[in-house]
Amino acid sequence: MPFSTELVRDFVNTFDVETQTDELSSPAELALWLRERDLAGPRPGDRRRPAGRARVA
Repeated sequence: MPFSTELVRDFVNTFDVETQTDELSSPAELALWLRERDLAGPRPGDRRRPAGRARVA
C-alpha cells in the first residue's frame, strides 16, 4: 500500500520542534494514531467495528 505524502507529513508533524513535545509520546497514543488512519487493527477485545465496516442485518 503506497502512503500519501499527507500521511507522512501528518506523522512528522506530531513532533513540535519549538516546544520539543510529541503528540505520540506513548505506545497507546501511537496505536490510536495508527488506528485512526486505518494503519493498524482494533485493540484486542475491542468489539466496536471500524468505521465503514458496519454489519448489515
